[in-house]
Amino acid sequence: MQRGQSERLVPMVQAAMAAARLLWSDLQALAVTSGPGGFTGVRIGLAAAQGLALAWDLPVIAVSAFAVLAGRLPPDERGGLPLVMLIEAKRAEVYVQIESPRGEALAGPALLDEGALLASLPPGPLLLAGDAAAAWLPHRW
Repeated sequence: MQRGQSERLVPMVQAAMAAARLLWSDLQALAVTSGPGGFTGVRIGLAAAQGLALAWDLPVIAVSAFAVLAGRLPPDERGGLPLVMLIEAKRAEVYVQIESPRGEALAGPALLDEGALLASLPPGPLLLAGDAAAAWLPHRW
């Protein structure tokens, strides 16, 4: 989403809570990504989490965007491939973190340009994840 995050975020949270059939009183904490990512989006997410946590007297847990990406694809579901996570950074750079097929850190987190990214990749087939994956790697070989 390029614009309108601040207007859409709280209704999206409300919709997610309704879909999960949860009340605010059911929550024990709020988790929010702490980046990397677009400055405005990260800032809006952190501010919203702080505001909601204050209103409901909940702790806030900051989680890296890479941890969220890696958590969506656990090591036992990666087919034995290294996981290359790429998050858009603009200005011909990308945020990168690479994990082994077992989930161990191989590289990053780092902010890299194209040359440094290509030099940091492990050999062989890779599993790609993140909002910059499609734009950064497949057509650059």
